[in-house]
Amino acid sequence: LVIKVDDVKYQEKLGFLSRAPRFAVAFKFKPEEKETILKNIEVQVGRTGALTPVAKLEPVQVGGVTVSNVTLHNPNEIKSKDIRIGDTVVVIRSGDVIPKIVRVVLDKRPLDSKVFEFPKKCPVCGGDTAVTDGDVIVRCINDECPSKITRYIEYFVSKPAMNIDGLGKEWINAFTKSGLVKTPADIYKITKKDLFKFERMGEKLADNMIKSIEESKNTTLKRFIYALGMRQVGETTADLLAKYFTSIDNFKKATIEDLQNIEGIGEISAKSIYDFLNNKKSLKLIEDLINAGVNPVFEKLTTVESPLTGKNVVITGSIEGFTRTSAKETTERLGATVQSAVSKNTDILIVGEKAGSKLKKAQDLGIDIMEADEFIKIANL
Repeated sequence: LVIKVDDVKYQEKLGFLSRAPRFAVAFKFKPEEKETILKNIEVQVGRTGALTPVAKLEPVQVGGVTVSNVTLHNPNEIKSKDIRIGDTVVVIRSGDVIPKIVRVVLDKRPLDSKVFEFPKKCPVCGGDTAVTDGDVIVRCINDECPSKITRYIEYFVSKPAMNIDGLGKEWINAFTKSGLVKTPADIYKITKKDLFKFERMGEKLADNMIKSIEESKNTTLKRFIYALGMRQVGETTADLLAKYFTSIDNFKKATIEDLQNIEGIGEISAKSIYDFLNNKKSLKLIEDLINAGVNPVFEKLTTVESPLTGKNVVITGSIEGFTRTSAKETTERLGATVQSAVSKNTDILIVGEKAGSKLKKAQDLGIDIMEADEFIKIANL
């Protein structure tokens, strides 16, 4: 909750301290806690093969939202919190957004509660699993795992990646299950004849789907790099890589020294990217996509001078009139570098509706806060 003086003249008169306005103050309330029963733990397999345990709860209202699933992240969290099936657990919405189990109510533990045995094999394909050095996440190492393939395709077509409209989860699941799509490059081989083999696929839907696939071939280098799905590479890192290498050919030739020289990319990320680029299967995927007509082009951003120029900025909460992507792109157009998380290197936190835990961290670090209405004014200059 942010309380501020609702008069521009008084705001100007009060002015700013070195890191925050005098005319506004933020309050962070203790998150609401609710008890419920943990009915089961299911393990999901993601695009990188990560086996993620998910607690299935008796539905409970927390912070105005019904919560029935909570991610438990990895086996260590289950063990450290001694979470068992049948337990009564305390749930919050961390940062008023993400559901989280904070503790078990031990004096309510039933006699028949069950210790969860984490699977030694992939629960989807039955393949072997492994824990990478320095990691706590168990991963399926079978490249043919149906869940890995399906989740990867979903990621590849998503808005921040290739942005292929019309390829929702239901269709992707149908395409991968039938064997029509096994890799992202297979998407670009799909014909109308292929699509008509699926129930509920009409002429117009098929035309729109083919059109979206074709349109996605002309994309930016940043989107293409992000779509490759490398571990440790989110939107911010993909942007750094695109700006540094400026072409897919240059990127494919990246050395470990090149990667470590990029400000904002650490040693672990550099090694992960380098390993990807030196994997024959990864290079074949890039080659297959290019041969299918995908044309990733470096798009140099045209910036304008603004109060955000040269600043490291984090955005939290929703801003009226902006999607998450458009808010990020607008901030970059205004000359700022958008960061994914608040740190001591952050200059400004832009705060929209339902701001999460980033606001508290920014306040603790004494980082400047910019309200959404001020950002909108700057964006419209």
